[in-house]
Amino acid sequence: VLGSCVMDLVAYVNRFPLPGETLVAKKSLVDFGGKGANQAVQAARLGANVSFVGMVGSDAFGSATKDRLEENQICTDGLFRCSDPRVPTGYSTVTVDDSGDNTIVFSSGANEKLSKHEIV
Repeated sequence: VLGSCVMDLVAYVNRFPLPGETLVAKKSLVDFGGKGANQAVQAARLGANVSFVGMVGSDAFGSATKDRLEENQICTDGLFRCSDPRVPTGYSTVTVDDSGDNTIVFSSGANEKLSKHEIV
């Protein structure tokens, strides 16, 4: 699977904040995500032999992403770390309100640094 891998920063709130307003989350979590990484995990859980190709930053989120893929028996030989220390692993900030509606802001980070040079 070639695709994105991110960390999701999820905040659960009673309601969405108004512009300029700060709310305190009633619960929060940091979780593994990304369209490509999620597909790889599901395929592995269904019994497929899966290799993942993607790019993460040289930060703690990058290490956690690699660990999570390997915990799911996914080959990470194609998971590259961005050589620029200023480029973080991609992440999404997710806000979920009491009705279950959500907003998501995606920062692609190292995902957009993957090039044909790593893939070929």
